[in-house]
Amino acid sequence: MRRIIDRRTNRQALSELPYGYSCSFCGAFLAGAVMKGCGIITHCSPGCNFSLNITQLGASGRFSKPVNFASTLLTEKDVIFGGGGSLYDSLLRFADNFDIDFEMVITGCSAETIGDNISEISSRAFEKTGKPVLTVNAGGYKGNTVDGYNMALKSIAEQLVIDEMPRVDKSVNLIGIIPVHDLFWRGNINEMTRLIQSIGATVNSVLVGEGMTLADIRRLPSASLNVVVSESVGIEAAAVISERFGMETVICDEGYPVGTVSSSKWLERVGKALNVSTEIINSAIVAETNSVLGSVANYISALNDVILKQRYFILADSFYALGIFSYLTGELGMTPEVIAVSTCNDRTLEKIGELCDRFSVNPVIAIDPDNNDIEKLLDETEPTLFIGRGEDIQIARKKGVPLLGLTPTNLHRIQLYPLPLTGFNGGLVILDEIFREVMNVR
Repeated sequence: MRRIIDRRTNRQALSELPYGYSCSFCGAFLAGAVMKGCGIITHCSPGCNFSLNITQLGASGRFSKPVNFASTLLTEKDVIFGGGGSLYDSLLRFADNFDIDFEMVITGCSAETIGDNISEISSRAFEKTGKPVLTVNAGGYKGNTVDGYNMALKSIAEQLVIDEMPRVDKSVNLIGIIPVHDLFWRGNINEMTRLIQSIGATVNSVLVGEGMTLADIRRLPSASLNVVVSESVGIEAAAVISERFGMETVICDEGYPVGTVSSSKWLERVGKALNVSTEIINSAIVAETNSVLGSVANYISALNDVILKQRYFILADSFYALGIFSYLTGELGMTPEVIAVSTCNDRTLEKIGELCDRFSVNPVIAIDPDNNDIEKLLDETEPTLFIGRGEDIQIARKKGVPLLGLTPTNLHRIQLYPLPLTGFNGGLVILDEIFREVMNVR
């Protein structure tokens, strides 16, 4: 009988609920924060804007890229009489004073409660300034960081992608990696791009990638294929593009592809959808696999003596949890004690069960666990490796277990060189990280 702890509908005390993600308002902000030529206006109260400015970017390995953004800073008067005037004035001033290509309005909880018609206000501002305005209704109570990012992607696909364009053969839109959300986002984009190029294809646009421009967004319809590398991020946006422009979409429904087995399957699916020859696909897979096996062979004693014997507890977003679980257990044969997942839906829970059956393992499954759950499960299962959030360092030290802090928040480390956790090379990075953390605790 599989043990499942599901906190989606059975919350405990608020004091026990510090999560590694924020609200939908913050998630929408992440999409705009890395785009070039984007001016963000937050239509919210001062507190939301302050928290966003101080914590959201820095929570991901202290990433602190300058962002063009301002806020209407709604007051009690705005809440009572409406904040539309403040938003309209802000849009005009921003367009006049900043070198931007388009504006992005993100609503907070107070603006959502007021019911300001931001679409109508933004349309009037566009007529005045000539700057396109992207509107995202992302009041924080609507969901978490991942939900908000999905709202922003869908809004981009609906509002900024305008015209049909000639298709570029064997080109893809890469969708599903959240910028800034975790330490490895840039490396993940680079690795997925590299693998797509290894079969002779190209990446048309990354939705949303670092430095993405309005021109990159407009170019989305010219791809041959949408490739969504997550089962929970970017699917709605890809569906909008597919429906509007008749484009096929390939979805990785078992989380990020990590390691040789999952990455080979993913590359084969993408290649077949692009009508790449079987010979080219197989040649790329063999080359990547041989490269990984060659690296592993040089350190086989470390792998056997230190890494493979670890019994692990993983706490991560669904796309990381599924992908790393498939890699560590399905490919390497490591034993999972607990699979704990945030940002989970019913389909994700079903997929975890399918993978457990496939790999013949029976870990505890925890959905949206709070800190109290985490401590209890660490005591009950006594794992020898904890793969979790950077903020779990204190719990890990208390329990004397090595912590591999991969998922947000991450204040204990930075990453200047963009390492991946996805793809063939991502598997090697995970092994490096596990060895280092285990040896540090010995």
